[in-house]
Amino acid sequence: MERVSGTRKVICLAVMALSVVAVSSASGEWQLSIEKYGLRIAGVSAPGSAKGQPVDTVLRLICRTGPQGTVSLEYTVLRSDLIPFFGFDDFEGPGAPASSQELMEVEVSGPGGTVMEKGAAAGSYGNDSAFTFSMHAMNSETGGVAAIARAIAGGASTITVTVRDMKNRASAIRTEFPATKAAEAVGGAVRGCCR
Repeated sequence: MERVSGTRKVICLAVMALSVVAVSSASGEWQLSIEKYGLRIAGVSAPGSAKGQPVDTVLRLICRTGPQGTVSLEYTVLRSDLIPFFGFDDFEGPGAPASSQELMEVEVSGPGGTVMEKGAAAGSYGNDSAFTFSMHAMNSETGGVAAIARAIAGGASTITVTVRDMKNRASAIRTEFPATKAAEAVGGAVRGCCR
């Protein structure tokens, strides 16, 4: 097992925070970046809603290439502290109460039909009370996050992410992300990553 120093962890967290900030600065425009070690990130920001209250959100698809590579979907709610009625703490950390429940749903519609994937999401707090819900899979898998990435890369017309509160399923955070240029950005992220 590789030993990671505290400085390296801080740098990694700072890079992740900058990625969210960079994506959120261009609302509605998909961005593609290829980072150090071949990490491929496609992301976009859009306004969402929680019980009719507007929230700022970011969607990122992240591919790590290689035989043990992964594909991840991250849905970040900025300023989660302004949504006191949603139980973010139920999703936080390994072994979180919500980690075994399928409370995250991603629906992608396009010319080939609709792909809908439900799954359990892990979560974590970031800078300025941002909260990120994450779903991960091996890049060799055919369903789950990989299916979502392929559907978007194939030409999506709508991309909707919904996360339901663990204790009150009627309470949800929902965002419909723009699909314009999504195929190009996500296609660039999954090229050479998802099989």
